[in-house]
Amino acid sequence: MRISLATNFHDALPSLVRPYGVFELYGKLPADVVGGGRASFMLAPTSRRAVARHVAACRGVGLGFNYLLNASCLDNLEYTRAGQKRIRRLLDWLSELGVSAVTVANPFLLRLLKTAYPHFEVRVSVFACVNDVRRVNYWEELGADRVTLDSLQINREFDLLRKIREATRCRLELLASNSCLQNCPLQPYHPNLLSHASQRGHRTRGFAIDWCLLWRSYMKARDPVNYVRADWIQ
Repeated sequence: MRISLATNFHDALPSLVRPYGVFELYGKLPADVVGGGRASFMLAPTSRRAVARHVAACRGVGLGFNYLLNASCLDNLEYTRAGQKRIRRLLDWLSELGVSAVTVANPFLLRLLKTAYPHFEVRVSVFACVNDVRRVNYWEELGADRVTLDSLQINREFDLLRKIREATRCRLELLASNSCLQNCPLQPYHPNLLSHASQRGHRTRGFAIDWCLLWRSYMKARDPVNYVRADWIQ
């Protein structure tokens, strides 16, 4: 088993986790032009200098670093000239740092990366909701190097997971540490909420009441079996 582990940007973390099957750490700035899977106020403050130091520490012990550009919605910023310039400046910086991989949920970003930054390994985020062979094939054709399968829908569907593995060449990944409701009806909405709440310059200014998280917690408290059948992997 090879583990991609979320980082807290602590300087000692890369060397501490290296012996335990971890091949990379992943994370991101609390806010950038693309955004990601957590509202800015939920993340510990991290500077560009700290990220650069952390990436260097990972490289120093033979670990990769995967920067998350996994916003499910960019408010169509990616189709504007100004927006593309801002995105390219961020990608240039990540390239200079020696980041080994980036994770996206946006097919336009994936094509931009494979065209202009072919040295990055490009991953597909769980936010892309890849849940069958055809969707894996779609992202493969776009150039994805690795696909994270939809944890909410198929983490516990072992026959389907086996069929996807047998029918595709792309490297596959499972999200093990999530705790969402199985087949959660809020799935299309929740990633958009979080993405906009971590985009620099957005009107939310890095803050959003995570109503989806509160609703999920209520559902678990009301019916504790939801803790057991959530999408986590022991």
